[in-house]
Amino acid sequence: MSYGKSFNLAQLHTGKPVVIYGAQAVAYTTYKAITKLTGCTVKNFIVSSREGQPDELDGIAVIELKEYAKNNDDMILVATPEDIQGSIAGLLEERGIDNYFFIKSNEFGILQKGLYQEKSYIADNDELAVEVLQAVHEKDRKLTGEYENPSWIVPIQVGATGSQKVIADIRDNTGDNISTRNKNYSELTALYWAWKNSDADIKGICHYRRVPDIQLSDLLALGVGSADVFLTYPLMYYPDISMHHKRYINDKDWFVVENALKEYAPEYYKVLDECMKQQLFINYNILVARKEIFDSYCEWLFPLLFKIGENTVPPESERQDRYMGYIGETLCTLYFMKNNSIKTRYCSCLMRT
Repeated sequence: MSYGKSFNLAQLHTGKPVVIYGAQAVAYTTYKAITKLTGCTVKNFIVSSREGQPDELDGIAVIELKEYAKNNDDMILVATPEDIQGSIAGLLEERGIDNYFFIKSNEFGILQKGLYQEKSYIADNDELAVEVLQAVHEKDRKLTGEYENPSWIVPIQVGATGSQKVIADIRDNTGDNISTRNKNYSELTALYWAWKNSDADIKGICHYRRVPDIQLSDLLALGVGSADVFLTYPLMYYPDISMHHKRYINDKDWFVVENALKEYAPEYYKVLDECMKQQLFINYNILVARKEIFDSYCEWLFPLLFKIGENTVPPESERQDRYMGYIGETLCTLYFMKNNSIKTRYCSCLMRT
């Protein structure tokens, strides 16, 4: 089977009808980008199963694959996380459908850049110390490809407390740390470690599978005032970003989040509803920032998370899920939406498979 058919934006100017495989944030963001950039029409969204999926997006029907009438004139864009694209290709090929193309992380980044009309911010300053910590865990799935990081991306072993393996020179159980909370906080234990232990002028975190697509020259712009922080391009949720916490944060935990904001950060609680009614959501807990911005964000974030963890049922010390990681994404979106005086720039996220 021919998995991995390449896609480029020029193909959408052929006038062929477009069908998008997927109905969550990647698919919806792809839809918004291609309709803005090319004016093409999307006739349907396709899903493998209707369970947990919306009935429509922007008035366009979401249908199951078994309901889709094969049409060779259609261009099918598979806009899902890359780790499930192979299985989707198999389903399509089983039905004799071969007119599909994958939206992979490179192509998705191009679409996001066009959607948000982001430009590059270049600076000339090679005297700044840059350290972006890449969270790695001993139980990480082995990647199928070989990838090389630039020198300023440095692995940090997260969840190192209790581990019998050493897989990185930096471990999140050294210095001032919250390594024991990794089962709930996921990559946020790396964020905490960078806050408390890194003195780099520019610092940040990313993941072993998710890496910001950014050049050192762009990062150095943080040091000369052209930018304060780089975040990954937001994903778009339909009808709004409350769909994210409804999928990943249960109602009882969300109630605790609201109460914590109301008590400890009331100025943020006042804009929470406004934030939840927008469509742009900053995923992945990936950020790179000037030290002052990075540290200020962490000084706000972690006391809130600790209060939330104390009051969830059961409390975080008794849980095995990474719910704090999901809550952190929501709080990141809230923080940078409210603090719009921070010069926020965006980059695409490379998904390693």
